[in-house]
Amino acid sequence: MSSGQGHEHELAELLREVRELRKTLEQLKPTTGRPALPPDYAVLVRQAADLPPDYAVAVRQIAVSPSYEDEVHGALAGELLAGRGQVRVVDDVARDDDVEVGVACGAPSLNEPRSQPLPPLDRLRAAVAEFLSLPTVMLEGPGGFLWAALLRAHGFRGTATVLPYVNPRGWHDVAATALYRRFSRPGDRVFLGSTPAASVYRSCGVRASVGEPYGIDDGLFRPRTGAAERVRRAVGIGPGPDLHVVVASHVVDDAYLAAAREQLAGQGSVHFVLDPTPDELADLYNVADVFVTASTSHFETFGRAPAEALACGSPAIAPRYDGFVETLKQPGGVLVDVELDPETGTPHVQEERLLRAVYEVLSSPRPPRREEVAAIARSRFGRSTTIRMLGYLVDGNGSGPSPAARAAPAKLPTEWRSPLAEIAGRDPLDVLTWFWRECEHERLAAEDGRFVADVRRSLCVGPPCR
Repeated sequence: MSSGQGHEHELAELLREVRELRKTLEQLKPTTGRPALPPDYAVLVRQAADLPPDYAVAVRQIAVSPSYEDEVHGALAGELLAGRGQVRVVDDVARDDDVEVGVACGAPSLNEPRSQPLPPLDRLRAAVAEFLSLPTVMLEGPGGFLWAALLRAHGFRGTATVLPYVNPRGWHDVAATALYRRFSRPGDRVFLGSTPAASVYRSCGVRASVGEPYGIDDGLFRPRTGAAERVRRAVGIGPGPDLHVVVASHVVDDAYLAAAREQLAGQGSVHFVLDPTPDELADLYNVADVFVTASTSHFETFGRAPAEALACGSPAIAPRYDGFVETLKQPGGVLVDVELDPETGTPHVQEERLLRAVYEVLSSPRPPRREEVAAIARSRFGRSTTIRMLGYLVDGNGSGPSPAARAAPAKLPTEWRSPLAEIAGRDPLDVLTWFWRECEHERLAAEDGRFVADVRRSLCVGPPCR
């Protein structure tokens, strides 16, 4: 239930399409046999051949949120579970019912408390009121733990699904999990995109499971025709077999980028693509002979970028760190060992190791076929498959998450022990007020750097980090 600023029009249009498609489903529902789908609907239902003869419409109401990190996952959950897009229409459920998807467009964000102080409690009480009678809610971003606690404290009796997306970033996120634990119920589910990330949340007392329900857009990230010509025109790559490096990013350190451009001045073989569109990114993956990331940040969890690259057929190289290890466990995936800086303890990958991995991929006498790489990745990470993890929202069952991960060795600063004990010990009716009005969040956040450093070390997989 994060803020929907900037997405209201997009969400409204998407939900309008969902309503229209639900009407189409009702009109198509046959008594016997399988009618032909109209062309406009067949385009939207990419797996039309798999639809059951009885076009069941998914059931129950789902309150969802605009996604954390600039994607409209909330609307996607509703549209996919309602039968539009890449997932089979839900069968064997109460067929005469309908899905109503509510999107909390006007709710304040609780995902960035460091930059945006917590809104007044009275305002949040008003924001949750309309969702209290629903059977289930989906809550995105680390602030989802706070929303779950608020809902339960004000009478919500349904199930809550929390998708944090990132590893805990400091006191605010850890405190949110502690508050959530006071109001959690056995039917709740918390999904993290990797085993190491789920383990970190487990160390905070949350029964987190491994799974990335939204996966990747397998309608977009797939082998595409014409990608090479489009990239050559857009990036300015001339004809010929010479080596070219394309640096594509949505998040840029301006000072770092300026220094890089200065050092690379006159080098026509290095190209920068800043804030690429999804289509541009898919084209870049399609033409790349190899995708490389050196990231060892605490944000990773699911290795989304290498998963997208693999789904387009590109080999992918990444550190042996967090979700990259699980994502790259297939043909085309290459892992590079991580080491700790002797002075700071920060995990990183040596440049020489990355370059060696690139050389070995490019010079391999028997590389995996791009078609094989793409097919395997799409079957593993495609949203048409991963969205089924949320099947329990409409049928009470679904495939379910993987078993909860074991606790990671990440340690909490000693300064946090007392306030966390306060959250755990206070009366549930009183703890929200104390958390919002009395807890010294700013002082406790001074320990964030030490905590994040420890989390990053715990996300290293295998030697020499452990």
